Amino acid sequence: MSTLSNALKDFAFEHAVPLLTGLFLLIAAFGAAVFVYPPAVPVLLKVVAMALVGFVAIGVVVQSSFR
Repeated sequence: MSTLSNALKDFAFEHAVPLLTGLFLLIAAFGAAVFVYPPAVPVLLKVVAMALVGFVAIGVVVQSSFR
């Protein structure tokens, strides 16, 4: 598990600007949804959850392929 966490840290440091830009856009989307169209918030939460599950699944597959 240590190698996976090290790989994620390296990835985060190498791609800090795109990750921070994406995070800013995600926060802006939630902020806009709360004020403009509140029923969109559960849909955005589902999209974020699906993306997180996909990211973790890819990490598990990559980690298991190195064994």
